[in-house]
Amino acid sequence: LTRIASSVAQVNVTLTVPAEGLSLPLASDPNLSVAVNPPVAHWGPGPVNVRLISHTLRQGQDSAELLALSRPEGPQFSLPGSSNRQTAPLSPCLVIHFHGGGFVAQTSKSHENYLKSWSKDLNVPILSVDYSLAPEAPFPRAL
Repeated sequence: LTRIASSVAQVNVTLTVPAEGLSLPLASDPNLSVAVNPPVAHWGPGPVNVRLISHTLRQGQDSAELLALSRPEGPQFSLPGSSNRQTAPLSPCLVIHFHGGGFVAQTSKSHENYLKSWSKDLNVPILSVDYSLAPEAPFPRAL
Protein backbone atom coordinates (compact mmCIF):
# COMPACT_ATOMS: atom_id res chain seq x y z
CA LEU A 1 0.00 0.00 0.00
CA THR A 2 2.87 2.39 0.78
CA ARG A 3 4.21 2.07 -2.78
CA ILE A 4 0.79 2.93 -4.21
CA ALA A 5 -0.01 5.80 -1.84
CA SER A 6 3.33 7.65 -1.83
CA SER A 7 6.41 8.51 -3.83
CA VAL A 8 9.27 6.03 -4.04
CA ALA A 9 12.30 7.03 -1.97
CA GLN A 10 15.70 5.69 -2.99
CA VAL A 11 16.75 5.90 0.66
CA ASN A 12 14.50 4.83 3.53
CA VAL A 13 16.65 3.65 6.40
CA THR A 14 16.16 3.57 10.16
CA LEU A 15 19.19 4.55 12.20
CA THR A 16 20.14 4.50 15.87
CA VAL A 17 22.23 7.48 16.92
CA PRO A 18 24.25 6.66 20.05
CA ALA A 19 23.93 8.82 23.17
CA GLU A 20 27.22 10.68 22.99
CA GLY A 21 27.97 14.23 23.99
CA LEU A 22 28.87 16.80 21.35
CA SER A 23 31.21 19.74 21.34
CA LEU A 24 29.99 22.41 18.93
CA PRO A 25 31.71 25.66 17.95
CA LEU A 26 29.87 28.86 18.82
CA ALA A 27 28.58 30.80 15.81
CA SER A 28 29.70 34.07 17.44
CA ASP A 29 33.26 32.81 18.04
CA PRO A 30 34.34 29.54 16.36
CA ASN A 31 37.36 29.40 18.69
CA LEU A 32 34.96 28.73 21.58
CA SER A 33 32.72 25.70 21.89
CA VAL A 34 29.75 24.53 23.89
CA ALA A 35 29.26 21.01 25.26
CA VAL A 36 25.89 19.40 24.53
CA ASN A 37 25.22 16.36 26.70
CA PRO A 38 22.66 13.68 25.79
CA PRO A 39 19.30 13.92 27.57
CA VAL A 40 19.04 11.92 30.79
CA ALA A 41 15.44 12.41 32.05
CA HIS A 42 13.92 9.30 33.69
CA TRP A 43 16.21 6.60 32.21
CA GLY A 44 19.62 8.15 31.81
CA PRO A 45 21.23 8.64 28.41
CA GLY A 46 19.92 6.50 25.59
CA PRO A 47 20.20 6.31 21.82
CA VAL A 48 17.84 8.19 19.50
CA ASN A 49 16.15 6.34 16.66
CA VAL A 50 15.64 8.26 13.42
CA ARG A 51 14.47 7.49 9.88
CA LEU A 52 16.38 8.94 6.91
CA ILE A 53 14.21 9.38 3.82
CA SER A 54 15.60 10.72 0.56
CA HIS A 55 13.94 10.65 -2.83
CA THR A 56 17.43 10.67 -4.39
CA LEU A 57 20.44 8.72 -3.18
CA ARG A 58 22.95 11.40 -2.20
CA GLN A 59 26.65 11.34 -1.52
CA GLY A 60 27.35 9.73 1.86
CA GLN A 61 23.91 8.19 2.35
CA ASP A 62 25.26 4.73 1.58
CA SER A 63 28.55 5.23 3.46
CA ALA A 64 29.87 2.61 5.86
CA GLU A 65 29.71 5.15 8.71
CA LEU A 66 26.02 5.85 8.18
CA LEU A 67 25.08 2.23 7.56
CA ALA A 68 26.86 1.25 10.80
CA LEU A 69 24.06 3.15 12.57
CA SER A 70 21.31 1.20 10.79
CA ARG A 71 18.84 -0.62 12.99
CA PRO A 72 18.58 -4.44 13.09
CA GLU A 73 16.01 -4.71 10.29
CA GLY A 74 18.73 -3.32 8.05
CA PRO A 75 18.91 -0.48 5.57
CA GLN A 76 16.33 -0.17 2.84
CA PHE A 77 17.46 1.20 -0.48
CA SER A 78 15.09 1.13 -3.42
CA LEU A 79 17.95 0.87 -5.88
CA PRO A 80 19.15 -2.62 -6.78
CA GLY A 81 22.40 -3.56 -5.06
CA SER A 82 25.30 -2.29 -7.11
CA SER A 83 28.71 -0.81 -6.55
CA ASN A 84 28.06 1.56 -9.48
CA ARG A 85 25.16 3.46 -7.91
CA GLN A 86 24.70 6.99 -9.17
CA THR A 87 24.68 9.44 -6.27
CA ALA A 88 23.59 13.06 -6.26
CA PRO A 89 25.78 15.65 -4.52
CA LEU A 90 25.28 16.55 -0.88
CA SER A 91 22.09 18.49 -0.24
CA PRO A 92 22.49 22.06 1.04
CA CYS A 93 19.39 21.46 3.19
CA LEU A 94 17.99 18.85 5.57
CA VAL A 95 14.45 18.78 6.94
CA ILE A 96 14.30 17.62 10.57
CA HIS A 97 10.83 16.18 11.27
CA PHE A 98 9.22 15.51 14.66
CA HIS A 99 6.03 13.54 14.13
CA GLY A 100 2.73 14.29 15.85
CA GLY A 101 1.09 12.03 18.37
CA GLY A 102 1.13 14.08 21.56
CA PHE A 103 4.23 12.28 22.87
CA VAL A 104 2.11 9.12 23.34
CA ALA A 105 1.60 7.60 19.89
CA GLN A 106 3.02 7.11 16.40
CA THR A 107 6.48 6.76 14.91
CA SER A 108 8.32 8.05 11.86
CA LYS A 109 6.97 5.01 9.99
CA SER A 110 3.42 6.34 10.61
CA HIS A 111 4.31 9.45 8.59
CA GLU A 112 6.39 7.78 5.89
CA ASN A 113 3.92 8.37 3.02
CA TYR A 114 3.88 12.15 3.14
CA LEU A 115 7.56 12.39 4.11
CA LYS A 116 8.50 10.58 0.89
CA SER A 117 6.40 13.08 -1.07
CA TRP A 118 7.99 16.01 0.77
CA SER A 119 11.46 14.67 0.01
CA LYS A 120 10.61 14.42 -3.68
CA ASP A 121 8.82 17.79 -3.93
CA LEU A 122 11.43 19.71 -1.89
CA ASN A 123 14.39 17.74 -3.33
CA VAL A 124 15.93 17.38 0.14
CA PRO A 125 16.55 14.49 2.52
CA ILE A 126 14.36 14.24 5.63
CA LEU A 127 15.41 13.00 9.05
CA SER A 128 12.38 12.00 11.13
CA VAL A 129 12.96 11.53 14.87
CA ASP A 130 11.37 8.64 16.77
CA TYR A 131 11.25 10.10 20.25
CA SER A 132 10.43 8.15 23.42
CA LEU A 133 6.69 7.84 24.05
CA ALA A 134 4.62 8.15 27.23
CA PRO A 135 3.52 6.57 29.49
CA GLU A 136 6.74 4.50 29.48
CA ALA A 137 8.75 7.70 28.98
CA PRO A 138 6.94 10.51 30.85
CA PHE A 139 7.49 14.20 30.15
CA PRO A 140 10.12 15.61 29.54
CA ARG A 141 11.86 12.47 28.20
CA ALA A 142 10.57 12.93 24.63
CA LEU A 143 12.07 16.39 24.51
